[in-house]
Amino acid sequence: MFKVLLVDDEPFVREGIKALIPWEEYGYMLCGEAENGEEALHMTKKQVPHVVITDIKMPVFDGLELIKRVRDEIQEPVKFIILSGYNEFKFAQTAMQYDVKNYILKPIDEEDFVQTLKNVRTEIEEELKLKNEYELGLRAMTSHVIQKLVRGENGKDV
Repeated sequence: MFKVLLVDDEPFVREGIKALIPWEEYGYMLCGEAENGEEALHMTKKQVPHVVITDIKMPVFDGLELIKRVRDEIQEPVKFIILSGYNEFKFAQTAMQYDVKNYILKPIDEEDFVQTLKNVRTEIEEELKLKNEYELGLRAMTSHVIQKLVRGENGKDV
């Protein structure tokens, strides 16, 4: 299961999103919710969710500032989906610069939202597979080098 953090300053929106999607059916579990960017940043540092679904306009700092800070302060890759009532090109343009996976307008189209969740899950799975393959290759190479060194073989071809 991949962890999802919901971020919106309107409690009824968060509740609606939680109720709208059968999260587990799509390979997700909700790990928390926040009502502003600052709270979400703290939760993201603690929980390290795979996906953050955030509003744009919120108190303390907005969703775009949240994305920027997470990108700057957290080493783990976090995917972002923006849900917004603002159909402004500037917001969408900035979101694209931060590699946001989708910018979905409220009211939410359930099919579009579900498809986005499926696409993001596939992307996360592919990234994890590549990471695992890389780590396996690195371990194999390290083991090979250690074996050659233990046998006293010349390290020129290592």
